Amino acid sequence: MKKLVFFLVLFNALPCVYSQTAFHNSGNIQMHANAQVGFHTNVINDGTFNKNEGSAGFYNLDQSLIVSGTNKMIFKDVTVEVFDDLFLSTSMGVTNDLILSMGLVNTPTTDKSVSLDFLDNRMYVGADDNRHVDGYALVTNSGEFTFPIGNAGFLRPMILPNSLRTGTFKGAYFKLDPNYPNTAATPTDFTTAFDTNAKDITLTAVNTEEFWDLDGSDVTSIKLTWDKNSNLGALTQKINDLRVVGWSNDFEIWVDLGNAGAVGDINSGLIQSTPFIADEFEVITIGTGKAAENIVFGNYGISPNGDGVNDTFKIKGIEISHNNTLRIYNRWSLLVYSKNDYDNSWEGFSDNKLNVKRELGLPDGTYFYVLDFHDLGISWQGWVYVKR
Repeated sequence: MKKLVFFLVLFNALPCVYSQTAFHNSGNIQMHANAQVGFHTNVINDGTFNKNEGSAGFYNLDQSLIVSGTNKMIFKDVTVEVFDDLFLSTSMGVTNDLILSMGLVNTPTTDKSVSLDFLDNRMYVGADDNRHVDGYALVTNSGEFTFPIGNAGFLRPMILPNSLRTGTFKGAYFKLDPNYPNTAATPTDFTTAFDTNAKDITLTAVNTEEFWDLDGSDVTSIKLTWDKNSNLGALTQKINDLRVVGWSNDFEIWVDLGNAGAVGDINSGLIQSTPFIADEFEVITIGTGKAAENIVFGNYGISPNGDGVNDTFKIKGIEISHNNTLRIYNRWSLLVYSKNDYDNSWEGFSDNKLNVKRELGLPDGTYFYVLDFHDLGISWQGWVYVKR
């Protein structure tokens, strides 16, 4: 006998009850203020269902629910109380409050175009190891936002700090070794391994327990969290040695994204990166590295547009030794600039005769630098982003 699943709809306190295996919208539906809709069955949205007020809930204490269809649904307030998880095969948006009461919100880790989207107020409650987004979440950032993301039964948030600029970012967490980023238990769309032995010389180690995927075209910093399951004690016992690290798309190595502040202890804490462009790094995680005293190495951005602000590539403390050589490479490993006794004067121009139209300056983008202090025995690598 076919099992009956009930879908209860309350529009302005007027109840309607349907007996069906899925709620399928192929028309135009709108929830008005004070409307309350409870979905106890799967939802298929092939129509318009994105200008909603009131509250919507996904409820099932026996099994999972699936949201699918060709079009994204957008709700104001949403409650998720699904025993065996809510699965999204198409994106769903929330403009106000999300209550994670029971179960996970799963999005496909093989298709990052599908996400749970936090819009406008970006508020939620209830996130923990058993209640979070297992997959991708999206936010339009205009203030600090903590991604309620996790994987394999672990909540591991990452935090976008306050920003004067508004940008859209998408993120997910993977309880996977970056050397093996695609497994049968957690299939992903990553097609290459992120070799933790392939790293710039500033780094001493890269964590093999976990990583995050952060996507976005705007400059941001990011805060990553850890707990005892991150096993950072295998890397160091000093949180000041920790660095946010990213797998560079251009150079296919792990590079240092900085330590702008770390709090906690080796078993639980949070670290913030220096600013970077997320889309230039396939994945990010936590590693370790040490900088020479009195010299501030790291990653930089310059805007050589002649306005007198941030026009040159300046390394604080470089005056410690003028017996140095700076070399700058483009993404194809072509040397575009070199200078002995570097004095913080590079303005984004090439001195390589192979570059055409050198007088126009190098195109916007990321460049890799190597700085050697000959008398100190120090060699340092990093990247500098040029934006005119």
